[in-house]
Amino acid sequence: MAINKIFIKRVKISGVLITNFLFFGIVFCILLNISFISAVTNCNTQGSCSGSGPFNTCSDSYHCTNSCNNCYQLHVNTAECKIIAAGPIAGCMITSCKDSYANADGNWVNGCEQPVACGSDIDCNTPGICQVNPGHCVNGNTISAECIYDSAPGNSISDTSINANNGAVYCANSVAGKVGQAFSFNGISSYVSIPDSSSLQPVNEVTVSAWIKLNTLPQTDKFEFIVEKNLAGSWASYGLWINSSGHLIFSVENKVLSSYPAWSVKTPLNLGQWYHITGVFNKNNADAGDGNIYIDGNLAETNFIANGYASNFAISYDSGNLNIGKEGGTINSNFMNGIIDEVKIWSRTLTYDEILNEYQNGNFQASKSCALGEDKIIENSGVQVKCLNTNKVTSGNDLTINWAFILKNTLLYDIYHVYPYAKDSANPGIFRDGGNISFVASASPTNKIPSLLPLSPILGESFPNQEANFSYGCSDADGVEDLIYCGLLIFTNETYPSIPTVIYYYPDSNTLNIFNETDNSIIAGNCTPGTNVMIENKNSKINCSKISIIKSGTNASINILIEFKEILAGKNYNIAPYAMDKAQPNHIIYEIKGNWIVKNFVLVNYPPTTGSINPSNGEFFINEESAFNSDYSDANGFADIISVYLVLDLNISDTQKVLIIHYPNSRKIEIRNDINNSKVDGNCTAGENKTISNYYTNIRCLNSKASGSGETINLELDFIFKERFTGQRKFFIKANDANGTSSVWKEAGNIRIIKRILSNCTDSDGGKNYTKKGITNGTNGALIDSCINNSMLKEYYCNNSGGASFVSYKCPEKCSNATCIEIKTTTLTTPIIPDIDKSEVYTPTQSSTTELDKTQVQGKTAGEIVLWSIIWIIIVLFCIILIYFIYSLNKKRALRKKLINKISSPIIRQVPSGYFRPPFRR
Repeated sequence: MAINKIFIKRVKISGVLITNFLFFGIVFCILLNISFISAVTNCNTQGSCSGSGPFNTCSDSYHCTNSCNNCYQLHVNTAECKIIAAGPIAGCMITSCKDSYANADGNWVNGCEQPVACGSDIDCNTPGICQVNPGHCVNGNTISAECIYDSAPGNSISDTSINANNGAVYCANSVAGKVGQAFSFNGISSYVSIPDSSSLQPVNEVTVSAWIKLNTLPQTDKFEFIVEKNLAGSWASYGLWINSSGHLIFSVENKVLSSYPAWSVKTPLNLGQWYHITGVFNKNNADAGDGNIYIDGNLAETNFIANGYASNFAISYDSGNLNIGKEGGTINSNFMNGIIDEVKIWSRTLTYDEILNEYQNGNFQASKSCALGEDKIIENSGVQVKCLNTNKVTSGNDLTINWAFILKNTLLYDIYHVYPYAKDSANPGIFRDGGNISFVASASPTNKIPSLLPLSPILGESFPNQEANFSYGCSDADGVEDLIYCGLLIFTNETYPSIPTVIYYYPDSNTLNIFNETDNSIIAGNCTPGTNVMIENKNSKINCSKISIIKSGTNASINILIEFKEILAGKNYNIAPYAMDKAQPNHIIYEIKGNWIVKNFVLVNYPPTTGSINPSNGEFFINEESAFNSDYSDANGFADIISVYLVLDLNISDTQKVLIIHYPNSRKIEIRNDINNSKVDGNCTAGENKTISNYYTNIRCLNSKASGSGETINLELDFIFKERFTGQRKFFIKANDANGTSSVWKEAGNIRIIKRILSNCTDSDGGKNYTKKGITNGTNGALIDSCINNSMLKEYYCNNSGGASFVSYKCPEKCSNATCIEIKTTTLTTPIIPDIDKSEVYTPTQSSTTELDKTQVQGKTAGEIVLWSIIWIIIVLFCIILIYFIYSLNKKRALRKKLINKISSPIIRQVPSGYFRPPFRR
């Protein structure tokens, strides 16, 4: 007997032991896993190397830091860092090894051209410092950086723009370039890095250009970066790079929005060939047209990848460097293998002519030098300088230099700004505008270039789509009547010559053209002045009927009305007449003569206004049609009403109302009942042959009208009040618009809903007699025949049960007998409730008139009902299972107890000895 009890007890104890064992086992595994993960996270990061990984190794770790003077180093299968001490090397003054990477055995150092062996832990080719060279640039030029490589080989690069974005050179060799000297990059470790500055962070326009020659293409899924403004991680604010197929890619990026639109040239570049590449971005329509790539001055055919590009895009920046020859922020760095020359960045969009000029003329810096007075000529692609005719005069601290230039044909037919420039050891450089010069080809001395007549007005402002009157003219009174055209330029002060509007007048044909310079000068329209034609481009439009021209000999005076579009709003513009004649067919003369401001409209989206309910008071009977009209206005320049609310107070509590919602755009009418959790009771389209209802009232949609969204919304509803709706009622109305503004709740009427109490009906007019008034002796007074809105006649008469009926007629001609058509007959029931005291008046609280909104009347949807039903079924099933489980446990317990009792019974004691083994005893 004891044996069996002990057996049962041991079974119980074993279950507890097993449960505890499993529990502690799971906890142990979780802790072990956490420990393992924690240790592994030390690998592949710039963290401590000590004890990395569960077995003190980082088999796949890339770099880490230890007590190694903060040197970031590459190591393999070891937790040790090899110290690379700072020290001098040829051509570099070493100040830090922070950017140095090395294998543990020192066989390869990132930052040194291969093959390079580091026999010791010093003198490795680590980054050096750069001597600041501010360069030179003319005032008003919007170039952000112009990296010139024509100095002797060393460890610095100079920015010749005014911004002095000078950089450090890492292991790049100076070689012969496209213009003077260039840098050769080895594809492994060499690059140029320029610190961040505000001039390298254009807002919504940027142009990046360079001369490049590729030695190799990158491996599959890799890139060779030419120039990029680094953003945290592997992002780039803007940049140019080559993919493994040789396709040039230009991209601008926003890391926060995860947006990086890119343009890829369809035709791959060849190895060993010089290319002038230019990437242009100007945020405009948030589509492929906002970016372009030019190869050797020509617009390239590209594929566009949007990558999340949308209207809210803006180039994002941080303090990342501008890198030339590699990508910043990545392990392999995507180094360039080739030659890069003349990297230039502008904070605006260059025009086609400017890009072509960059390709054709290059840098215009002298590629050679000479001593003043030396019998020598130095030159570049645009100009020659005769050193023999160049001299200087010094007086104390003053210095005067006379130059003798010989201009080449590449500089003809344009206007150039002359800027004297100087610097000393205390000043990075000063310059001033020294005037304008132009160069023309040899021609007959009697045929001079045309002159420009005054512009009127020279200052002014206008709003978009508002006519602005401009007068200008050209004169070619030199004895040769050969004026080709007289034009007008309109361009932003900051972005010349990115010209949004160009206007040409051709005297010979008496026609006027409007161009859009930012779209490759595509002619957007032309007309003959005085004709009824409207011509326009993306930015402006001109009514040709309002153009007047005066021509006298070689003069042309033009008067036009220009309407600037919204796209130009919010900026200042320069206005410049210009002209060209046949003597200089490639020469344009222009002068900035005026300034114009296109102002932004400041529009305020005021809340819509609500009218009144008509009728706003009176008595209405249950089960009879009652028409109500209301109007709403949104005449504030937006006309964007999206919903109209009308509330009938139920005189029960503040939360129990009948709510009608009208949606003007769809002309839908919706009736709701704020009782029963704002359940939606019905909806219809105005004019639909349908009746919608809730607990208190019906609406006949066929007889209801609703206008669409516009400045004025009209709503006419045909109510049929139910018997439970009797009493004093108030109307409240408001409207919401798409801008999130809404009118306040407005009390629009106070009506009384009653039930007719009729007895001893006498029909004084004999039934359908429109000229006499109807029933006269009803208990509530006379039931008068009525004409509603001059289109609906209700004629009352007695019926055979002592009560009354009325016939509804539709009358197209003001309820006249001849034209009314019967619609239906309605029987008024005999009285069952007494009349309601007319003194009963209910005024809702402030909350019911000012705080009611759509959320207070939103109903429970069918989906919510199904969800709650499923939850209820699950709860019921759970309860049933629980009850069955408890019942099963009790049943098993009873059986076990019965078994124990049976084992302990006298019958078991009679089993022969030896059948059971004696229990073990301690």
